[in-house]
Amino acid sequence: EFKDTLQYIASIRQMVEPYGICRIIPPSSWKPPCPLKGKHIWGNAKFVTRIQQLDKLQNREPMRKNSRMAHTRKKRRRCLKAGMPCGHGDPDAAGAHDVISQNEHFGFLPGPEFTLESFEKYADDFVEQYFGLKDTNPSSGSGHEATCQHEPSVEDIEGEYWRMVEKPTEEIE
Repeated sequence: EFKDTLQYIASIRQMVEPYGICRIIPPSSWKPPCPLKGKHIWGNAKFVTRIQQLDKLQNREPMRKNSRMAHTRKKRRRCLKAGMPCGHGDPDAAGAHDVISQNEHFGFLPGPEFTLESFEKYADDFVEQYFGLKDTNPSSGSGHEATCQHEPSVEDIEGEYWRMVEKPTEEIE
């Protein structure tokens, strides 16, 4: 029954539809298929990312202030729609300011586009650069630095995340 889950759901639909809800418990031996592994489906699909500045998570403006700014932006948009001057400044510049303010309001800036493969490479490179350990190994005879293969633990990652949020020392995206 679970080889094609959508077919199974369609087959029981008439029986369960009068109840409005149905709980399906698959057998313990069932392994759901992972569509992300099907390269023909996702291989070239791109997705847009957002950039969140972790160093600013604890240092945001109060929501009350954001509400006042949003009210001012709404008022400015109403003026622009009516063709009236907005009080000061260039209306086109005001529109650009609205876009920037909206991005800041939600805490995310637009980021680059990735495929799953390019994002995986990007993420692996980041981990290697951020958590990689430099090791000068005098026994190698070359005297050059070599990068140790170091996989950060969950504790390493979580500890670094909270350090960035609570005591940022640099701008971090």
